[in-house]
Amino acid sequence: TVFENDSVRVLEAGQVKGYFREKHGTHLLCDGHFESMKMHWPGEDTSWYFMNLLTRGKHASLYRIWMLFNKHPRAFYFIRLKGEKIPFFTRYISKRKKLKELLIDEDTREGMMQLFEENKKVDYERAVKKYNQLKDEAAAGTEK
Repeated sequence: TVFENDSVRVLEAGQVKGYFREKHGTHLLCDGHFESMKMHWPGEDTSWYFMNLLTRGKHASLYRIWMLFNKHPRAFYFIRLKGEKIPFFTRYISKRKKLKELLIDEDTREGMMQLFEENKKVDYERAVKKYNQLKDEAAAGTEK
């Protein structure tokens, strides 16, 4: 960004809500919407990070970050669930088992179990979209 009559500034995650990058840059500079979110790596404190928003939902949103792992880019996925006690906090999804654990609750049990049983390797975006759909349907059913 350019500020009139000012020098270049580096804005870090947590200082701004987010940003948009139109074109993919070199190496790990991805395109898309990025939001300042908090994450917790095992063995570390909670820290701010710009996370690539993949799916925004009313009940759950899915984020991804890319990091170098043994000199190769690797995607790490995080989920933000409605009602988190810590503002802007995301949970790391280490495996599909963890995703399943987070997305199955009283309102979504039947539909999510069916999705995970029919698709052993269901992708994270599809699962989060289904979760949001099921939560909306459950909320609509209770309003009647």
